[in-house]
Amino acid sequence: MNTYSLLAPPPLSPHDTKITWGNVTETAQALAMTCFSKNAQKCNVVITADVHEATRLQRELTFFHSDIDTPILYFPDWEILPFDYFSPHKDIISTRLKT
Repeated sequence: MNTYSLLAPPPLSPHDTKITWGNVTETAQALAMTCFSKNAQKCNVVITADVHEATRLQRELTFFHSDIDTPILYFPDWEILPFDYFSPHKDIISTRLKT
């Protein structure tokens, strides 16, 4: 069994579609994702539990990706329920369209 460091993640095979890490917290997540994306030849999608974690990761990934030409895009949730009678805020809509 091979063991890999967060700073040297395993190479992906053409059949890999998902990588899961456990027990990686805070800024170490962004650092591990940055090291992973340097070797990946695909678009990477990160799904977070809530808005606060997403904005924190976006901020940290932007810091670690300063020397990489890969854009960090944020796709916010609607922040409304399906049965609400009002639309999401215009800033949310424009961010989602931009992404």
